[in-house]
Amino acid sequence: MKTFLRHAFLLSFSALLSWWFFLYQPQVPSAALDAKPEPFVMALLPKVVEDVAEAPESTPPAESTPATPTTPAAEKVAPAEASLLQEESLAAATPPPPEAGAPEGEESGEVVEVEVEDAPDFSAETVMQDSTLLAAAEKELSGEVRRGFHSVFLSSAEEQISIGQYFGERMVMVPKAALDPNNSRPYYFEVSFLQENPQVVRVSGKPPLEQFRQYRDLFGYPYNDLPDILRELRRSVLARNEVFLFGVLIPSNEWALAIDRRSRALEASGREISSVQQFVLRYIASPQGGYDFEIASIQFSDGTLYQPSP
Repeated sequence: MKTFLRHAFLLSFSALLSWWFFLYQPQVPSAALDAKPEPFVMALLPKVVEDVAEAPESTPPAESTPATPTTPAAEKVAPAEASLLQEESLAAATPPPPEAGAPEGEESGEVVEVEVEDAPDFSAETVMQDSTLLAAAEKELSGEVRRGFHSVFLSSAEEQISIGQYFGERMVMVPKAALDPNNSRPYYFEVSFLQENPQVVRVSGKPPLEQFRQYRDLFGYPYNDLPDILRELRRSVLARNEVFLFGVLIPSNEWALAIDRRSRALEASGREISSVQQFVLRYIASPQGGYDFEIASIQFSDGTLYQPSP
């Protein structure tokens, strides 16, 4: 009998514990069940701002609470004011047509023309017509201005004719006999471009070397690489020891271009003209069909070398 009662008590107690842990639910206040979740804000959404004129400083901003949905700024203004503000915002965002005149607050009247200064023209054609540079070139070529440096001109043998025709150079062969003061009939040879095909002509009189003190020495090029007309000019005086000059005389317009290009390169180097020992200039073909100078290097008397960037 005692065993039966003990088993019955244990079963009842186990059933009570099971009901307490698994089936019993405490009651909660109704206010907690009716609570609304907090609003969720997505940070990736762009913030839209209505294009409306700012409200006066005396009007305090409207307060908003999380439970009340926000309204656009235009809805906070009275209906009559809203239409006015909307028109003002559209007028501010849209520029007036040309015939509408200047907006309010800007001066209207005659159109003011603003002159735009053209960029300086440093092309070869413009530089070779500069009166100041031409005057400086004539002084240097005539020997009136003596410099302590010399210039070297780099070009290919095949380009001698095209370079000479572009700058108006004179290609000459001067015998030593033409410089003899006792020679009563001096002469020299020159390439003439007056005919359809260039020809070597004999010119009576003394060569104009006093006017052209700068030249390209054609002896510096291989004979076989020279154009046919220059090879013919070379054969005008066969003996090498009888030749005073076989070269291309540089005119003042070409020398003015050389002065301009060397001056710009020297200014970029930050040195003075008195410290220069040698300028090396290279002929470069321009896209328009002419030629220009490029400063290959500047050798200074102290042994330093300056090579401008191309």
